[in-house]
Amino acid sequence: SEVDFVEGIIFGSDHFVLILGQFVAYLPEKEKPFNVYDQAWYRFVQDRQNKRVYFKIKDFLWRWDPDVFWGTAIPGILGWALNSSFLRKTVLKELLRSDRLLRLNRFLDNHPVMKLLAVLQKKRREPLVQDAGIDIDQCAQFFEWYQNQISIYPIWVCPVKISARKKYYPLYEEQGEFVVDIGFYSSKELKPDMPSNYYNKLVEKELLKLGAVKGLYSTSFYSWKDFWLAYDEQRYFDVKNKYDPEKVFPNLYEKVVGKQTK
Repeated sequence: SEVDFVEGIIFGSDHFVLILGQFVAYLPEKEKPFNVYDQAWYRFVQDRQNKRVYFKIKDFLWRWDPDVFWGTAIPGILGWALNSSFLRKTVLKELLRSDRLLRLNRFLDNHPVMKLLAVLQKKRREPLVQDAGIDIDQCAQFFEWYQNQISIYPIWVCPVKISARKKYYPLYEEQGEFVVDIGFYSSKELKPDMPSNYYNKLVEKELLKLGAVKGLYSTSFYSWKDFWLAYDEQRYFDVKNKYDPEKVFPNLYEKVVGKQTK
């Protein structure tokens, strides 16, 4: 049958789940649509493979948002609460939004108690929030590199067919027919001798090597030169200087690089 949506989740080097989606006109009798407040979508996928599930269209489009993909996979009592079906549907429902969970995460990271614990445990963790668009022919090469250098899971994978949008968003040129959106939203422990943001910069270097681009909400540390290797600097500033000659607004580099995901 026809497939309208394709995505996948890689849970480890030997565990990959392919998800195929199809529009249907009616909900079959005795079926109930999936409720993201009952259970995080990624947990459902991981635990129940080869199972048909139904979404309302709105809920499907926002299926990742209540948990920021797998941002609620937090150890301890907070993680338990964020994954309790009862609490998700009641007192925590208003919290289960990507913007609020990201703020909660930053609050915990910057709390003096958490910083003290990190010092006492002599552990540093680097947040890795990256979303890359990679030509489908280069994905195998990227995953081999990723497994050797980063190796944190899960990873979200979503192929996107290139269409007429190229003429509307001409800041970069895709090479093939499909670009694969690859997202990893977690953190990785730093060794004592590693500088801050070591892994984020490592990812950026590899993406530049492959000619890939990142979603601009990703945490970025590019130099000015490297940033404009990925995007069309001349075309961008032609438009920027025409419509903002007084430079009232910051340019794309200033808005993106060094800023935290909101």
